[in-house]
Amino acid sequence: MPLPVIVIWALVSAATAGGAATAAARRKKKQREEEEREKRRKNRQVQKQRREKENSPLKGKKILFIGPHIDGCPPGKTTLATFLSKGNLPSKYEATLNVVTLPVQIFKLEDMEFNADKIIDESGSEHKYPSWKSSIKEADIIFYFIRIDKFLEENEKYESRIRNEIGLIAKWLTNSNKKEPFFIIGSHCDLVDSDFSNLSIDNSLSNKILELENKIDKTPLIQDIKKKIGTGSKVRIVCGSLESEATAKNMTHRILKEAFGFFRETTS
Repeated sequence: MPLPVIVIWALVSAATAGGAATAAARRKKKQREEEEREKRRKNRQVQKQRREKENSPLKGKKILFIGPHIDGCPPGKTTLATFLSKGNLPSKYEATLNVVTLPVQIFKLEDMEFNADKIIDESGSEHKYPSWKSSIKEADIIFYFIRIDKFLEENEKYESRIRNEIGLIAKWLTNSNKKEPFFIIGSHCDLVDSDFSNLSIDNSLSNKILELENKIDKTPLIQDIKKKIGTGSKVRIVCGSLESEATAKNMTHRILKEAFGFFRETTS
């Protein structure tokens, strides 16, 4: 017996509604899956960026190299700048007379990379302080170079020059309201102890250089620097030698470790 038209219509409507509900459920499921995939993608991106930041703490940074060149004793700025820019040490020393901007070669040292944007290498002359002031405004990080052999001599002229420069730098930083990390780079450690000529990224001399850094850190002059600079910036000390490419790599690697420690503290 044929079904009444109204019954047929009801069955068709139910089937249609059921199909629509199923389609809607599929769409919602697909949407949830797409949202989950997008969430996972964003999480992977965040993790990748975090790893890159941890492994490349200086990525995209502008680093300023300054420090006193006094009595014919260069502090090592240009030597390290050349190494980081060209991958090798200069065959002969040439004093930096005017500000020089250098690109940076990407160094992969163990699990970290030195891939700063550029190095601003300033002259160590007192006459170039106005240029230092301008470069500080541009820089993200300051590397202030001192010679450890001269520093440990407690040379009054050398200490006076450092105190004067630190006073100026602290004033410029305060006026510009900048809080970039401030690295004291202690060079020429091999002239204090010949063992430091054999520094490499990982050898038994690591503890010995740390002991020297601790010794330098406790001196009245460095404590005074920390008080003046530390009001806005955190002061880090890295000592080493630039006698060979191996020692230059060691210094670069230890700078990266300190930079990683600084940025981890400031972002945690």
